[in-house]
Amino acid sequence: RSYIYNRNAVSPDLLKHEMYHFHITEIFAREIRKILAAKSEQADFKKKYDSILVEEKEMQKNYDYDSYHGYLLSKQAA
Repeated sequence: RSYIYNRNAVSPDLLKHEMYHFHITEIFAREIRKILAAKSEQADFKKKYDSILVEEKEMQKNYDYDSYHGYLLSKQAA
């Protein structure tokens, strides 16, 4: 069951939608791990980290908008 406004709703499609949010987060977590592994200077790391977070938030927002929060399954699959 996914986090939704109606706690009694159970939907495999909704769960898939939420899993894609998780996948998007993982993509950006990998980017953060790369800059950590590069052992950048703290100021440089902070700048890159902040940029990655902004990009991740934008992608999450666009994903919800484009898929109409999971209701447009064809858009979600794309």
